[in-house]
Amino acid sequence: MKSIGELVDHIYEELDDAESYAELAIECSTDDRQLAETYISISKEEINHMNRLHDQITRLIQDKKNQGIEIPQGMQEIYDYEHKKIIKKAAEVQLVISSYK
Repeated sequence: MKSIGELVDHIYEELDDAESYAELAIECSTDDRQLAETYISISKEEINHMNRLHDQITRLIQDKKNQGIEIPQGMQEIYDYEHKKIIKKAAEVQLVISSYK
């Protein structure tokens, strides 16, 4: 299940990038609207990337369960913990994105 850990790392990278691009969009929104629109668009694409990676984690876990392979308890607990952090971070990033005008 090493790939789930790698996917979680990539999700955080996507969230960090989404936040950075949204902040750039906000910073330049009054001076260069076209650049700001590009940044906010990229930010939203990063959120889409995060969602696609999350879908793959869900699929991998479900595939194992469908094969009758039980996810080790500690691993499931770690993923559940990380998932809560990801949800919180994603909500924070969405706030930054939604503050762009």
